[in-house]
Amino acid sequence: MKALQHDLNNHIAVIASYIEKGNSDKALAYMKKISGKLEECPNYTDTNSQILNAILDLKRVVCKNENISLKCYIQNDLPKFDDVTFSTIFGNLMDNAIEAERKENQKEIRLAIESLGTYLHITIQNRIQNPVLINGSMPKTKKSDKTNHGLGIYSIHEAIAQSNGVIHFYEKEGWFLADVLIPV
Repeated sequence: MKALQHDLNNHIAVIASYIEKGNSDKALAYMKKISGKLEECPNYTDTNSQILNAILDLKRVVCKNENISLKCYIQNDLPKFDDVTFSTIFGNLMDNAIEAERKENQKEIRLAIESLGTYLHITIQNRIQNPVLINGSMPKTKKSDKTNHGLGIYSIHEAIAQSNGVIHFYEKEGWFLADVLIPV
């Protein structure tokens, strides 16, 4: 993990340098090179959050390529929130929902993001044929490479804890739900 963080810090420094010097084309080319597969994203989402727009537009492209129906309800004028916390939580939850839907016959994800009092409320639902939770908790990864899998859920829980937020996973009528409250 330390080596990965070290490399990531170096990559970020290179990208920041390109941006600071006005070389956005070089920054994008560098990001595409290190990511291996940065999707071309049309701009579909138009909220007051550039980070939400960018992540959701990427996930829309992935869903379209995977034949997953993505239905969204997103409040346009969301309160300001921490971009890094949001990116960690939302990006990983969407990745998990997309991965789960790849195995389903009816591929559908429902997403809602709204302001709820002094909280940002995120709900992500994906269809399931079989229960996922074990005694009400998320199971450990079933993938053979356990060292490099299951990190998303860990990152989500860490980001939730650091922001004093709350997350609840549950199942209801053929849907797996992740319900998140993040203080804003």
